[in-house]
Amino acid sequence: MVLERNKDISRFSAFKTPATTEYFFELSVRTEFDELVTVLAKIRELKLPIVYIASGTNCLFAFDHFPGIIVHIAMRDAYFTQENKILYLHAESGVLMWPVVSESIKTYGVPTLLPWVGLPGTVGGAVVGNAWCFWLETSAIVQSVEVLDTVTGEVAILKNNEMKYEYRSSILKWQDRHLVVATTFNLQYLQVDNPFTKMTIAEMQATRRTKQPPGLSCGSYFTNPSGTSAGKLIDQVGLKGTSVGGMQISPHHANFFVSSPGATWQDVLKLAELAKTKVRETFQIELHEEVRIIK
Repeated sequence: MVLERNKDISRFSAFKTPATTEYFFELSVRTEFDELVTVLAKIRELKLPIVYIASGTNCLFAFDHFPGIIVHIAMRDAYFTQENKILYLHAESGVLMWPVVSESIKTYGVPTLLPWVGLPGTVGGAVVGNAWCFWLETSAIVQSVEVLDTVTGEVAILKNNEMKYEYRSSILKWQDRHLVVATTFNLQYLQVDNPFTKMTIAEMQATRRTKQPPGLSCGSYFTNPSGTSAGKLIDQVGLKGTSVGGMQISPHHANFFVSSPGATWQDVLKLAELAKTKVRETFQIELHEEVRIIK
Protein backbone atom coordinates (compact mmCIF):
# COMPACT_ATOMS: atom_id res chain seq x y z
CA MET A 1 0.00 0.00 0.00
CA VAL A 2 1.29 3.45 -0.92
CA LEU A 3 0.94 6.13 1.72
CA GLU A 4 -1.53 8.71 0.40
CA ARG A 5 -1.61 12.43 1.09
CA ASN A 6 -4.56 14.83 1.41
CA LYS A 7 -7.07 12.01 1.05
CA ASP A 8 -10.81 12.66 0.89
CA ILE A 9 -12.27 10.42 3.60
CA SER A 10 -15.89 11.60 3.54
CA ARG A 11 -17.16 8.16 2.53
CA PHE A 12 -15.67 6.52 5.62
CA SER A 13 -18.19 8.12 7.96
CA ALA A 14 -21.85 7.14 7.84
CA PHE A 15 -22.78 10.83 8.09
CA LYS A 16 -20.80 11.51 4.87
CA THR A 17 -19.80 15.00 6.05
CA PRO A 18 -16.85 16.52 4.13
CA ALA A 19 -13.42 15.61 5.52
CA THR A 20 -9.85 15.06 4.37
CA THR A 21 -6.73 13.71 6.08
CA GLU A 22 -3.07 14.65 5.74
CA TYR A 23 -1.99 11.00 5.57
CA PHE A 24 -3.95 7.86 4.70
CA PHE A 25 -2.92 4.20 4.77
CA GLU A 26 -5.22 1.34 3.79
CA LEU A 27 -4.28 -1.96 5.42
CA SER A 28 -5.57 -4.73 3.14
CA VAL A 29 -3.31 -7.74 3.78
CA ARG A 30 -1.09 -9.00 6.57
CA THR A 31 2.04 -8.62 4.45
CA GLU A 32 1.61 -4.84 4.90
CA PHE A 33 2.13 -4.99 8.67
CA ASP A 34 5.84 -4.13 8.50
CA GLU A 35 5.19 -1.22 6.14
CA LEU A 36 2.48 0.12 8.45
CA VAL A 37 4.75 -0.11 11.50
CA THR A 38 7.45 1.85 9.63
CA VAL A 39 4.99 4.53 8.52
CA LEU A 40 3.53 4.93 12.02
CA ALA A 41 7.00 5.23 13.55
CA LYS A 42 7.56 8.30 11.37
CA ILE A 43 4.13 9.68 12.24
CA ARG A 44 4.93 9.31 15.94
CA GLU A 45 8.25 11.09 15.45
CA LEU A 46 6.29 14.01 14.01
CA LYS A 47 3.94 13.80 17.05
CA LEU A 48 0.90 13.56 14.80
CA PRO A 49 -2.35 11.84 15.80
CA ILE A 50 -3.15 8.29 14.65
CA VAL A 51 -6.65 6.92 14.15
CA TYR A 52 -7.79 3.46 13.05
CA ILE A 53 -11.11 3.01 11.29
CA ALA A 54 -12.92 0.24 9.45
CA SER A 55 -16.27 1.13 7.81
CA GLY A 56 -16.75 4.24 9.94
CA THR A 57 -20.44 3.52 10.53
CA ASN A 58 -20.15 4.79 14.12
CA CYS A 59 -17.73 7.67 13.48
CA LEU A 60 -18.08 11.42 13.18
CA PHE A 61 -15.14 13.24 11.63
CA ALA A 62 -15.23 16.46 13.67
CA PHE A 63 -12.78 18.31 11.44
CA ASP A 64 -12.37 19.63 7.92
CA HIS A 65 -8.79 18.36 7.61
CA PHE A 66 -7.17 15.82 9.93
CA PRO A 67 -3.50 16.70 10.63
CA GLY A 68 -2.37 13.12 11.25
CA ILE A 69 -2.93 9.71 9.71
CA ILE A 70 -6.10 7.71 9.19
CA VAL A 71 -5.44 3.98 8.92
CA HIS A 72 -8.27 2.21 7.14
CA ILE A 73 -8.41 -1.48 8.10
CA ALA A 74 -9.65 -3.30 4.99
CA MET A 75 -8.61 -6.92 5.67
CA ARG A 76 -11.65 -8.99 4.70
CA ASP A 77 -10.97 -12.73 5.06
CA ALA A 78 -13.60 -14.76 6.92
CA TYR A 79 -14.43 -18.43 7.38
CA PHE A 80 -16.38 -20.77 9.67
CA THR A 81 -15.21 -23.88 11.50
CA GLN A 82 -17.08 -26.45 13.57
CA GLU A 83 -15.60 -28.25 16.56
CA ASN A 84 -17.59 -30.49 18.92
CA LYS A 85 -20.80 -29.22 17.32
CA ILE A 86 -19.85 -25.60 18.10
CA LEU A 87 -19.75 -23.13 15.20
CA TYR A 88 -16.93 -20.59 15.19
CA LEU A 89 -16.60 -17.54 12.99
CA HIS A 90 -13.07 -16.35 12.22
CA ALA A 91 -13.15 -12.90 10.62
CA GLU A 92 -10.66 -10.14 9.90
CA SER A 93 -11.47 -6.61 11.00
CA GLY A 94 -12.63 -5.26 7.65
CA VAL A 95 -15.27 -7.96 7.19
CA LEU A 96 -18.79 -6.56 6.94
CA MET A 97 -21.05 -8.03 9.60
CA TRP A 98 -24.22 -8.58 7.59
CA PRO A 99 -22.87 -11.12 5.03
CA VAL A 100 -21.33 -13.38 7.69
CA VAL A 101 -24.45 -13.06 9.84
CA SER A 102 -26.49 -14.23 6.87
CA GLU A 103 -24.15 -17.15 6.14
CA SER A 104 -24.19 -18.37 9.75
CA ILE A 105 -27.98 -18.61 9.57
CA LYS A 106 -28.59 -19.78 6.01
CA THR A 107 -25.67 -22.20 5.65
CA TYR A 108 -25.23 -23.49 9.18
CA GLY A 109 -28.67 -22.94 10.69
CA VAL A 110 -27.29 -21.24 13.81
CA PRO A 111 -29.65 -18.49 15.08
CA THR A 112 -27.23 -16.76 17.48
CA LEU A 113 -26.60 -13.80 15.16
CA LEU A 114 -30.21 -13.29 14.09
CA PRO A 115 -30.47 -10.03 16.10
CA TRP A 116 -27.72 -8.65 13.86
CA VAL A 117 -29.50 -9.25 10.56
CA GLY A 118 -28.93 -6.13 8.47
CA LEU A 119 -26.39 -4.71 10.94
CA PRO A 120 -24.07 -2.23 9.20
CA GLY A 121 -20.43 -1.94 10.07
CA THR A 122 -17.51 -4.30 10.35
CA VAL A 123 -16.10 -6.90 12.69
CA GLY A 124 -13.37 -4.56 13.92
CA GLY A 125 -15.76 -1.77 14.82
CA ALA A 126 -18.11 -4.14 16.63
CA VAL A 127 -15.30 -5.72 18.63
CA VAL A 128 -13.58 -2.49 19.67
CA GLY A 129 -16.82 -0.66 20.52
CA ASN A 130 -18.62 -3.68 22.02
CA ALA A 131 -21.55 -3.11 19.68
CA TRP A 132 -25.03 -3.99 20.90
CA CYS A 133 -28.10 -4.55 18.76
CA PHE A 134 -31.46 -6.07 19.64
CA TRP A 135 -30.20 -7.49 22.93
CA LEU A 136 -27.08 -9.16 21.50
CA GLU A 137 -23.81 -7.65 22.78
CA THR A 138 -20.52 -8.33 21.01
CA SER A 139 -18.70 -9.26 24.22
CA ALA A 140 -21.08 -12.18 24.71
CA ILE A 141 -19.76 -14.02 21.64
CA VAL A 142 -16.10 -12.95 21.35
CA GLN A 143 -13.75 -15.82 22.15
CA SER A 144 -10.44 -14.20 21.23
CA VAL A 145 -9.06 -11.17 19.42
CA GLU A 146 -5.88 -11.02 17.36
CA VAL A 147 -4.17 -7.63 17.69
CA LEU A 148 -1.18 -5.97 16.05
CA ASP A 149 1.18 -3.90 18.17
CA THR A 150 1.95 -1.10 15.73
CA VAL A 151 5.06 -0.09 17.68
CA THR A 152 6.84 -3.47 17.84
CA GLY A 153 5.12 -5.21 14.91
CA GLU A 154 4.23 -8.15 17.14
CA VAL A 155 0.89 -9.95 16.88
CA ALA A 156 -0.80 -11.21 20.04
CA ILE A 157 -4.02 -12.97 20.99
CA LEU A 158 -6.28 -11.43 23.65
CA LYS A 159 -8.88 -13.59 25.34
CA ASN A 160 -12.34 -12.22 26.01
CA ASN A 161 -11.57 -11.24 29.62
CA GLU A 162 -8.42 -9.42 28.51
CA MET A 163 -10.49 -7.11 26.33
CA LYS A 164 -11.93 -5.54 29.52
CA TYR A 165 -15.32 -5.08 27.95
CA GLU A 166 -17.67 -2.46 29.32
CA TYR A 167 -20.84 -0.84 28.05
CA ARG A 168 -20.01 0.19 24.43
CA SER A 169 -16.30 0.04 25.11
CA SER A 170 -13.18 -2.13 25.39
CA ILE A 171 -9.51 -1.80 26.27
CA LEU A 172 -8.77 -1.03 22.61
CA LYS A 173 -11.22 1.81 22.05
CA TRP A 174 -9.30 4.85 23.26
CA GLN A 175 -5.72 4.11 22.21
CA ASP A 176 -3.58 4.25 19.05
CA ARG A 177 -1.00 1.52 19.61
CA HIS A 178 -2.93 -1.70 18.97
CA LEU A 179 -5.34 -2.47 16.17
CA VAL A 180 -7.63 -5.45 15.77
CA VAL A 181 -6.47 -7.84 13.06
CA ALA A 182 -9.11 -10.56 13.39
CA THR A 183 -11.59 -12.05 15.85
CA THR A 184 -12.87 -15.53 16.65
CA PHE A 185 -16.53 -15.65 17.66
CA ASN A 186 -18.09 -18.58 19.51
CA LEU A 187 -21.60 -18.92 18.12
CA GLN A 188 -22.73 -21.50 20.64
CA TYR A 189 -23.97 -18.66 22.84
CA LEU A 190 -27.71 -18.16 22.48
CA GLN A 191 -29.97 -15.91 24.52
CA VAL A 192 -32.99 -18.15 24.96
CA ASP A 193 -35.05 -15.22 26.25
CA ASN A 194 -34.19 -12.99 23.28
CA PRO A 195 -37.27 -12.88 21.01
CA PHE A 196 -35.17 -11.72 18.07
CA THR A 197 -33.35 -15.08 17.87
CA LYS A 198 -36.69 -16.75 17.14
CA MET A 199 -37.48 -14.71 14.05
CA THR A 200 -36.80 -15.47 10.40
CA ILE A 201 -34.36 -13.32 8.47
CA ALA A 202 -37.25 -11.60 6.70
CA GLU A 203 -38.99 -10.87 10.00
CA MET A 204 -35.78 -9.48 11.47
CA GLN A 205 -35.27 -7.24 8.44
CA ALA A 206 -38.82 -5.93 8.82
CA THR A 207 -38.26 -5.32 12.53
CA ARG A 208 -35.12 -3.32 11.81
CA ARG A 209 -36.98 -1.18 9.27
CA THR A 210 -39.73 -0.36 11.77
CA LYS A 211 -37.43 0.39 14.70
CA GLN A 212 -34.55 2.16 12.98
CA PRO A 213 -35.09 5.11 10.63
CA PRO A 214 -33.66 5.19 7.11
CA GLY A 215 -31.08 7.69 5.90
CA LEU A 216 -27.45 8.55 6.56
CA SER A 217 -26.99 7.88 10.26
CA CYS A 218 -24.46 6.46 12.70
CA GLY A 219 -27.20 4.60 14.56
CA SER A 220 -27.80 5.55 18.18
CA TYR A 221 -26.05 8.86 18.80
CA PHE A 222 -26.08 8.71 22.61
CA THR A 223 -25.69 5.82 25.02
CA ASN A 224 -28.72 5.05 27.14
CA PRO A 225 -28.64 6.44 30.70
CA SER A 226 -29.35 3.94 33.46
CA GLY A 227 -33.03 3.10 33.68
CA THR A 228 -34.18 4.97 30.59
CA SER A 229 -33.35 5.59 26.95
CA ALA A 230 -31.72 8.58 25.31
CA GLY A 231 -34.32 8.58 22.54
CA LYS A 232 -37.17 8.78 25.04
CA LEU A 233 -35.56 11.69 26.89
CA ILE A 234 -34.89 13.65 23.69
CA ASP A 235 -38.45 13.02 22.56
CA GLN A 236 -39.84 14.20 25.92
CA VAL A 237 -38.03 17.54 25.67
CA GLY A 238 -39.68 18.09 22.29
CA LEU A 239 -36.69 17.79 19.98
CA LYS A 240 -37.82 14.92 17.76
CA GLY A 241 -37.66 16.17 14.16
CA THR A 242 -35.51 19.22 15.06
CA SER A 243 -32.89 20.23 12.48
CA VAL A 244 -29.65 22.18 12.61
CA GLY A 245 -28.29 22.90 9.16
CA GLY A 246 -28.27 19.64 7.23
CA MET A 247 -28.64 17.40 10.28
CA GLN A 248 -31.94 16.30 11.80
CA ILE A 249 -33.03 14.41 14.89
CA SER A 250 -35.09 11.71 13.23
CA PRO A 251 -38.87 12.14 13.53
CA HIS A 252 -39.05 8.35 13.83
CA HIS A 253 -36.45 7.77 16.57
CA ALA A 254 -35.06 10.66 18.61
CA ASN A 255 -31.67 9.03 19.25
CA PHE A 256 -30.90 8.86 15.53
CA PHE A 257 -29.32 11.88 13.85
CA VAL A 258 -29.90 11.78 10.08
CA SER A 259 -27.67 13.61 7.62
CA SER A 260 -28.81 15.26 4.39
CA PRO A 261 -26.71 16.71 1.54
CA GLY A 262 -24.76 19.73 2.72
CA ALA A 263 -24.59 18.62 6.35
CA THR A 264 -21.39 19.44 8.23
CA TRP A 265 -19.75 18.08 11.33
CA GLN A 266 -20.52 21.39 13.02
CA ASP A 267 -24.23 20.73 12.43
CA VAL A 268 -23.92 17.39 14.20
CA LEU A 269 -22.18 18.82 17.25
CA LYS A 270 -24.60 21.76 17.53
CA LEU A 271 -27.58 19.42 17.37
CA ALA A 272 -26.01 17.10 19.93
CA GLU A 273 -25.27 19.98 22.29
CA LEU A 274 -28.87 21.18 21.97
CA ALA A 275 -30.15 17.73 22.95
CA LYS A 276 -27.70 17.43 25.85
CA THR A 277 -28.60 20.87 27.18
CA LYS A 278 -32.37 20.32 27.01
CA VAL A 279 -32.15 16.90 28.67
CA ARG A 280 -29.82 18.22 31.38
CA GLU A 281 -32.06 21.19 32.16
CA THR A 282 -35.24 19.11 32.21
CA PHE A 283 -34.16 15.84 33.83
CA GLN A 284 -30.73 16.61 35.35
CA ILE A 285 -29.38 13.74 33.26
CA GLU A 286 -26.16 14.01 31.27
CA LEU A 287 -26.17 12.38 27.84
CA HIS A 288 -22.96 10.83 26.56
CA GLU A 289 -22.07 10.10 22.96
CA GLU A 290 -22.09 6.54 21.68
CA VAL A 291 -20.86 7.81 18.31
CA ARG A 292 -17.08 7.93 18.14
CA ILE A 293 -16.09 11.57 17.66
CA ILE A 294 -12.72 11.93 15.96
CA LYS A 295 -11.13 15.37 16.29
